[in-house]
Amino acid sequence: MHRDLKSLNVLLSSTNYIKVADFGLTKEFHLDMTTFVGTPAWIAPEVFESGTTYDFAADIYSFGVILTELETLQVPYAGMNLFAIIDGVRSGELRPSVSADCAPWYKALADDCLSFDPKQRPTAQTIIDRLLLQEKALAGREPVAAPETKTERLMTPPQLTKGMSSSSSTSSTSSSWSSGALTSRLPCRMCKTRNAALNQHCSCCNEAMPNESTKLALLLKRAKVANAKGFSINLCIDCDICETTNVMTAPTCADPECGEELLDDAEKLRILSRRFDMATSAA
Repeated sequence: MHRDLKSLNVLLSSTNYIKVADFGLTKEFHLDMTTFVGTPAWIAPEVFESGTTYDFAADIYSFGVILTELETLQVPYAGMNLFAIIDGVRSGELRPSVSADCAPWYKALADDCLSFDPKQRPTAQTIIDRLLLQEKALAGREPVAAPETKTERLMTPPQLTKGMSSSSSTSSTSSSWSSGALTSRLPCRMCKTRNAALNQHCSCCNEAMPNESTKLALLLKRAKVANAKGFSINLCIDCDICETTNVMTAPTCADPECGEELLDDAEKLRILSRRFDMATSAA
């Protein structure tokens, strides 16, 4: 673990690479890691809790703070009292945010990295996968006359901008679904922040998300629309005992000689959201 990720420790080169510096606080990960180290404005909530263990997810939170800096061009909590920052972050009442005109995909990534619950934060590999997916979407995007948002200017590689060419309206629609509406992420009813399907509380306002059954039903409807648009998302689930294919909502196996109880809605939701993401990646 680095344990002190912040913008001052990220070195940007004019020749296409980024390096992380200042490994003075870096430590091999241990399950009993409890020491409070780092710079408060970039530190994850769990690190502030006395005696609470933390892991690599703490670095992911710090990365999320850096994402907000890149988008807003402002350091987090400017002018705030140090102890107010610590208390606010520790309680989950305070965290940096992106601007109102931030690209939705970028906001979703930052929100996930800044989730109060460490278990809800993406892994480093997941972050890479999502960035590569966005790069792919940008590569196939039809150029438009309207100016880009500042997030797109920051995140669009120059070589992709050069390579963009006009495409048909059908291609544009497919690309739009790939990078925008076609997603397993579900909006919070309170603040409209898009959350991972498995989130129990909104990563932004901490509002309770719908239960697993409700989210599963919503995601199934969304998947049917996506399939009608030309995507291929498997909406069935196989019985572990007899391997009979069942509709996703079935509580028990349809084979009368089996009748085995199928997966619960939470596990079905996890599987369907994963299939959604795989379909998006393959689009």
